[in-house]
Amino acid sequence: MKNILERLLAFVVLFLLTPLLSVFLLLIFLEDPSSSPIYVQQRVGKHGKLFRLYKLRSMRPLKSVNFTSTSSKDPRILKTGRIIRKIKLDEIPQLVNIIFGTMSFVGPRPNVQVDVDLYTPYERTLLQYLPGITDPSSIIFSDESSILEPYSSPDLAYNKLIRPWKNVFALRYFKDNTSLTDFLVIILTFMSGINRVNALRLVSKILKCPSNSIYSNVAKRSIPLEQVIIDPPVSASSISW
Repeated sequence: MKNILERLLAFVVLFLLTPLLSVFLLLIFLEDPSSSPIYVQQRVGKHGKLFRLYKLRSMRPLKSVNFTSTSSKDPRILKTGRIIRKIKLDEIPQLVNIIFGTMSFVGPRPNVQVDVDLYTPYERTLLQYLPGITDPSSIIFSDESSILEPYSSPDLAYNKLIRPWKNVFALRYFKDNTSLTDFLVIILTFMSGINRVNALRLVSKILKCPSNSIYSNVAKRSIPLEQVIIDPPVSASSISW
């Protein structure tokens, strides 16, 4: 029933957002007509099944660039792309994924195969959940491209600084999430664009991070990630809160 309701809601929201979506599709095409304004990429979904994820295209397809993670100084990013990435409008076409049943509104963000291949066995338990447009980790690391900006190898930096924490929080959240917490995550996703500090504070509470712990500080992004590098979780006991 939940899946049917999500598909119906996704259809309604997509219908309502079609005028806005059409404007940005046109702007992307006018800025770079060399490729479709809709970007399609294979991601790893539930049970490891590959599916096509849809986004508004925010970058030029430069074949000379062979990394998958994107920093804010990536030369591929379009002017229109910077706008839609900043306010997350590039994610709107994923409503189609929800309609097709390959994604949910709230679920672990789906990765590309090359990143999933690096998962520890425990991290792979995330593949038992339907991937989503947002989750607590998406809010905490919504500035991912800025985090990666100083690094010459965005992929390496992503897997060292972001992926372990991202999956720790996702594994923690989806262990006992509810419809209510999912609804709150959706609200906080929008709120983070207006008041990021308070949104992160509330995300930390939803994750039930112990006060003033390393987990709380990372969830609130009150400490540089370079100071709290961790290994990817290998078991439930490695997430010690």
